[in-house]
Formats: sequence, C-alpha cells, structure tokens
Amino acid sequence: MLIAQPHPAPPCVLFQSLPFQIPTTHNWYCTHCPPNHAQITPPIFYLNVPQGSGRLRSTSTISLNSPAYTKAMFHQQKEAEIKKSLKQAHRYILFNCDDVQQYIREHEYIVNSHTGKRKWSKAKSHSNDFIEWFETRAMNDDISDFVKGLSRGPNTVAKKFSGYVINGYRFHTRMRDGRCKTQNSGVTVEAITRSFASSKDERPRKDSLTYYGAITDIIELNYYEICKYVLFKCDWFEVKEDNYGMKFVHFDKRCYQEDPFVLATQVHQCFYVRGHLEENRYYVIKRVPRDLFNMGDQSDGGQEFHWGEPSDSSSNPLPTLDDQPHEIDYEEDSDFDDSDWDYME
Repeated sequence: MLIAQPHPAPPCVLFQSLPFQIPTTHNWYCTHCPPNHAQITPPIFYLNVPQGSGRLRSTSTISLNSPAYTKAMFHQQKEAEIKKSLKQAHRYILFNCDDVQQYIREHEYIVNSHTGKRKWSKAKSHSNDFIEWFETRAMNDDISDFVKGLSRGPNTVAKKFSGYVINGYRFHTRMRDGRCKTQNSGVTVEAITRSFASSKDERPRKDSLTYYGAITDIIELNYYEICKYVLFKCDWFEVKEDNYGMKFVHFDKRCYQEDPFVLATQVHQCFYVRGHLEENRYYVIKRVPRDLFNMGDQSDGGQEFHWGEPSDSSSNPLPTLDDQPHEIDYEEDSDFDDSDWDYME
C-alpha cells in the first residue's frame, strides 16, 4: 500500500501491497547462515555523516567553486539520500507486515475522514504520514512489544550483501553481475496495486500487476534484535508488450523511484535478453527455481533457507546489466562453492 511515483503512461500506479504472507519475528527469520559470513561493508544507513570541520558565521563568505563548499554540499546531499532510503525501506516493511495492518486501516480511516481533499491527496498523505503517526500510536498500552519495536524503526547501520540465495534463486546486485558470466540481478514481483488515472480520479482501480526490475543493493535491516528483514533495492523498469505478446523493457525508462524496496521473500527471478531489432529493447524471460528448493513438505516448518554473500567493497567501477553479453549463460561464476550448502543438510 505504498505510493509509487507516477509514470507518463497512464494509469498512474499508487499503493503497492504484496499478496504474500509477510515474514515477522514469529514466522520467518531463519538463521541458517554461518557466523561471520555476512559483514558490514560499508554500513548503508549509517547516518553520522560528517558535515565539515566548522560552521560558517553569518558574515563569512565562501566560493561556490571551492573544495570546502563542494565537500560540505556532497555530505549534506549524501545524508539526505541515506535518510530518504531508510524511510522508504522502513515504510515498505510496515505496510507489508501483518501485525501492522490494523493500524494502517486505522490511520487510513482518520485520513479519509478529512473532507475537502481528493482521494489522490488522501492516499498520498496516508503513505507519507503513516510512519510518524504510527510511532506515536504505538506508545499506547494496548500495543504489543513487537509492534512497539517496529514503530521505533530499524538500526541505522544495516548489513549489505552482494549476493543472496532465497526462494530457489541465487540473486546478485547489478554491480556484481557486471563481472560475472551469468545474469542474476533481474527480479519480478506481483502486487495488488491501486491505480489512479490522474490526480483528479475519484475511482481508483485495484489490479494485480507484475513489476520487473534489477537489484542495486541487498540489505538486512535489524530492528534492534526484535526482528530482521532482508530487502532488495531495485531499479524498476517500464514494461511493454510487442505484437506477439512478449514483454520487454528499456533500462533507461525507470519508474516507481519512490518505492525501490521489496522484501527478499516476495520476489522471483528473471533475466533480460537484448532484442535483435532495437538495441535498447530487452525481453523478459522468467527463470524457474532450482530443484534444490522444490522439496514440498520435506522442509522444516515451511521455512525458507537463505544464504547471504558478503558485499564486495571494491571501489573500482564495474559495468552494469546494460553491458551484459547478448547470450545468457546459466553456468555459475567461479567464486561459488557448492560445499557451502553442506551445512543445510
């Protein structure tokens, strides 16, 4: 139920709510990863960004082209981006957590009771203002400790991965894909979405839509040991169909940039094959999960096994998915060790 940024092609899509069972501390987090396999390199949501060695007095001047000014502005912009990403990730978790749904409905009722606003404006207010309202609402005595812990938000230091195995797929970030023969950063997710044709539309529609994107970051948010969630931060692409009903995307046509996060448990994998007629057209091919995870009732309590791979902290620029070869090779890259799976048996 998140507001996504409208894109030029109507209808404008808002309010994203995924129809899967949402993992909480009671039913999901499965610690099958060995210790020390995940590392904090670097902390993706570390908010103590330095702002410079001093403050400007009201009478002092500084050149806009000076290194000191450029550095100060860079740190301010970086901190603003980090805070925005943290809020987006936290909001997504709240709107997709079963334990929070009754409070989402309560806040939506309060927002909708205000007269004189269009449904578009009410929907936007509901999404943008819920976090602050929920934090205050959770101070009441009728709230469980788990919900109170969620309302306070996650730790501002998050673990970061370059690869993650879940749902029968092995996922990579786009940066890691750039140095691999295989393509593992493509994702697809289905969602129940409320769509507005315009900001004046008073009859939004609810539809089940499929979104296609590529992973830019894999992070684990820790709500101070109350629960943990792994999220994929993605670039989402506008999707179209050709005359034969085949779906394709353009990597330079992105959408939903205000909602880049999705839970790792909710996604499936796809990959993109460049078309022969148009250089920038990439066709979507969905990938089948590996047989290792197709075990039916043999799994323990229905839990998902997952595996996190440490983030590569290399600062060297790497090619992205845009630079991948035309042919897709399913052979795994050489840094994967099958023996790593032994501990799961």
